Amino acid sequence: MPRSPASFGEFQASNKGHRANTSFDCDVFLSHSSADKSRVARLVERLERAGFRVWFDRPNIDSGEDIVTAIEQGLERSRVLVLCMTKAAFESEWVRLERNTATFRDPANHDRRFLPLMTPVRLPSEELRGTQIEQSPL
Repeated sequence: MPRSPASFGEFQASNKGHRANTSFDCDVFLSHSSADKSRVARLVERLERAGFRVWFDRPNIDSGEDIVTAIEQGLERSRVLVLCMTKAAFESEWVRLERNTATFRDPANHDRRFLPLMTPVRLPSEELRGTQIEQSPL
């Protein structure tokens, strides 16, 4: 059963003067690079098991559908945009489009609809020498 907005955090606009969509089809829109798709797919599974409705490009964009329109609608119909921050994501034009759309709508993030998610980084073994890194599962 999907979680209520209150249990996901108070993501409904609390600031007067900000337009808010209070009927969302999804709780989370996952913005990510296609290079990170397998890692993000595991996050999708965990979120869905926890009861969240997730907008993830693979099942939400139909074959032949205009991708830009599908993304725009996905962003509008999702309570929050979670940006999976990786090197590949910051190099992705699609991720830039998604991030810019979210920040254009609410530059100061008053509605708390933009959530950056730091993902674990894997460094080559020679860079790990003498370094402690805490691993957190994605």
